[in-house]
Amino acid sequence: NRPALSVADTENLRDVFVKDFHQFSNRSTFLACEDVMDKTVSNLEWEELKRVRSILTPTFTTGKLKRKIGIFKECSMTLVQYFKLSAEKKE
Repeated sequence: NRPALSVADTENLRDVFVKDFHQFSNRSTFLACEDVMDKTVSNLEWEELKRVRSILTPTFTTGKLKRKIGIFKECSMTLVQYFKLSAEKKE
C-alpha cells in the first residue's frame, strides 16, 4: 500500500535511469510480479541492476538508437494500425 509513480516521459526516464541514477537506484518492485517480471530492469535490486546496466548501456548509445529510428517508426505504425483495427472490432 505504498504510493508508486510510473514515468512514461522520455526526458524524465533519462533523468531517473541515467542522470540521477544514484538517487533512484534501489527501487522497490513495481507490481506483484511473476518470475519473468522480476527480471525486468525496473524491478532489479541494486547489485543486479548495476551488472545489467553495465551490459545494456553500450547497446543504447545515441548513434545506435539514431540508426534504429526507421524500424522504431515502422513498428510504431504497425502497432497503431493494430490498435485501430482492435478498436473497430471493439476487442
